[in-house]
Amino acid sequence: MQSHRPPRDPYWDRIGYHGPLEPTLDVLREICRKHVLEVPFEALEGPEGIRPVIDRAGVYDKIVTRHGGGFCLQANGLLSHHLREIGFDVTVLAAHIWVPHREYFSKGGDHLIMLVRLDGREWLVDASYTHLVYVDPVELVPGEQRQDGWVYRVRAEDGWYVVQRRGEREWLPLYRFVPEAHTVEDFEESVAFHLDGETVSETTRTLMCSRGIRGGKVSLVNNVLTIAEHGTVTTRQVRDARDCAQIMARIFRGHRGLAERGLRIWERMREEREAAGSAPRPTAAQGA
Repeated sequence: MQSHRPPRDPYWDRIGYHGPLEPTLDVLREICRKHVLEVPFEALEGPEGIRPVIDRAGVYDKIVTRHGGGFCLQANGLLSHHLREIGFDVTVLAAHIWVPHREYFSKGGDHLIMLVRLDGREWLVDASYTHLVYVDPVELVPGEQRQDGWVYRVRAEDGWYVVQRRGEREWLPLYRFVPEAHTVEDFEESVAFHLDGETVSETTRTLMCSRGIRGGKVSLVNNVLTIAEHGTVTTRQVRDARDCAQIMARIFRGHRGLAERGLRIWERMREEREAAGSAPRPTAAQGA
């Protein structure tokens, strides 16, 4: 008799991963790297007045079937499902992001990350964040962990775990969390807060998109471009529409429709700023 293997899930082709599907640390690292490089971070629905889907079927259709991008509830949620499918022990966590221009952690735990238990060790996984964050899983232990010219650490502070990245002069907080299990559905309230009813959330007035590159990330938040690469961070303002189009083409390489949507949002926001005679507001969120 001829045995038949079940068809390989198209998700793996979507992220360009063609290796073994087994729960090992090497496999986990390679999957995370492929996902970060191939699936752009984008939260374009909010500025377009569209409520984003976070259910598994809707997210699969957006990212895999229609070859789109996504933000953490979508991309990390989809990744968590596929890691479980191949045997990883995955716990979904809710992280509170650091708001740099206000210097506090967000009140709501609206950033989805993962805790993966493997061979008696615990690893943090995050493949979808606006700004630079670890690409390889970070072990939940004290001490510095280096990758691609960057240094990360996880500290226990006042009942929280705080994830930090070392900057030029000091450690920069990224987010904090408690290791309490959640489901993707638990984040529906967060989506509703930001996008339903008469919201005043900055999410609807903030353009956020980014793309992993070798050794770092290219991020655009409103009119500010940040390039983090091999331990160096440069930041500048977007000069004009042509400049923005080139940035969008880089972030959304292979995703022309997303590049066009992002440029339209940027141009509309520029017109609104010019009409109001004001500078772009800082965003309340580093990640989503």
